[in-house]
Amino acid sequence: MIYRVFIKSVCLIFIFMFFYIGSCIDFSIPHASIIPSGSLCFTTVPGSSDPSQDEWSMFHGQLNHTGEACITFTGRASPFWIYAARSLVGSSPAVVGGRIYVGSANGKLYCLNAITGGFLWAYPTGGPLESSPAVADGRVYVGSYDNKIYCLNATTGGRLWNYTTGNLVGWSSPAVAMGRVYVGSWDKKLYCLNATTGEFLWAHLTGGYVESSPAVAGERVYIGSYDHNIYCLNATTGGPLWNYPTGQAVFSSPAVAGERVYLGSHDRKVYCLNATSGKSLWNYSTGGLIWSSPAVAGGYMYIASYDHKIYCLNAITGESIWNYTTGSTIFSSIAIMDGYAYVGCNDTKIYCLNAITGGLLWYYPTGKTVFSSPAVTGGRVYIGSDDYKIYCLPTISTLPTYISVTESADPLELGSTENITISGVAALPGIKLVLLEFEGSNHTMTNLSGGIWHYSSWTPSRVGNYSYTIYIQDNMGNWNVTNGVIQVVSTTVIPAFMMPSIMLVLITVIGFFILKKRTEF
Repeated sequence: MIYRVFIKSVCLIFIFMFFYIGSCIDFSIPHASIIPSGSLCFTTVPGSSDPSQDEWSMFHGQLNHTGEACITFTGRASPFWIYAARSLVGSSPAVVGGRIYVGSANGKLYCLNAITGGFLWAYPTGGPLESSPAVADGRVYVGSYDNKIYCLNATTGGRLWNYTTGNLVGWSSPAVAMGRVYVGSWDKKLYCLNATTGEFLWAHLTGGYVESSPAVAGERVYIGSYDHNIYCLNATTGGPLWNYPTGQAVFSSPAVAGERVYLGSHDRKVYCLNATSGKSLWNYSTGGLIWSSPAVAGGYMYIASYDHKIYCLNAITGESIWNYTTGSTIFSSIAIMDGYAYVGCNDTKIYCLNAITGGLLWYYPTGKTVFSSPAVTGGRVYIGSDDYKIYCLPTISTLPTYISVTESADPLELGSTENITISGVAALPGIKLVLLEFEGSNHTMTNLSGGIWHYSSWTPSRVGNYSYTIYIQDNMGNWNVTNGVIQVVSTTVIPAFMMPSIMLVLITVIGFFILKKRTEF
């Protein structure tokens, strides 16, 4: 009888223990470790499918030299690639057919893959190249300090022809239109050659060096000269139509927009003239020499000066809209794309400004002065520097970016510490800070190396799903945000308060065996 009562008591104790312990253990299946939110940092706006629009085929983009890109893109927040050219790169790039063409002071014209920066070919001329190449109909044209104008096969780099002028061809860059190539020389002439054969067609003699790059609009070609004049010539015959005298040498290249032509002068002024008659419409005085060429877009005219400033003027009236002060003199010419202005500066930086307000969006520091002017196409900015490099940068950088977020454990056992790491954090202006927010408070993450940021002191206080947010801020004050969820579960170790019950069961079992032995005797 005693034996049966004892057995029933033990069974009841075991049943109670089974259900009690089971209620303390979480047997649920863990979920995925990250539930991202907001991880897509940029919205891409498709551009035109017309390949001719997705190009920057010559100095300042097109024949009229307005410096305005034709299509809309957004960008990424880190350089795409950098190519070491082993010499000064003052020449401005041309980008056509997935290739970038740019000259260097070592006399070579480089052709690179525009997407990867991979080397394709280089053609050695007999002198430094400051002239910017022009690409048309499978040919690339460029002038050299060896007095020659070259025409090369754009695919292979093979020479098709060259023409010798009476002096070096410096910063003047070719314009190709209607089967003709136009370019200036230090022999004071503007040349017109047959674009296919290199045959001489005509030359117009000015009174000074021609460092300005010709702009072509319809049947007219416009050019500046060191004799202080801007000239308008018949594009077919070279016959003079008009000339306008400024106060000093004209290095700046004309930009033609509608019935207006714009250019700068060493007399510190920017001029707006009637494109047909040459009549002065307005002029605006800056605080320094103007080497830069104007850009015209959206009813505004943009130009840089040696007074360290970038100017935005009303293109019709010449009224000042805004100006932005950089860290040094500016030789480079501005390019405009989708409401953003890009330019190099002698303070070593490449700037991106809001073209409407003049606000700084980002800058990128190179190793030396930047005389090269940017080419903007395909969501990328191509530009050279005197640090011997060619850069491919994103067009805009409105948000920092990252690649992935990892956690040390998910699910995490209650009482354990969670480590969270975010990798690939980048922004063109640089990263200022990375914050982790959980349980209502912010915590600064530590930069381990490069783009890797880490936090290792989070110990959740309860069982359940925890949401957290990572905030990334760049040096320009732009933010990006990503979210995640971690599941916290209770441990499988038997709690201390259960130990007396377990001891009672053990004592009962031991007592049962002792009692059984005694009854056998």
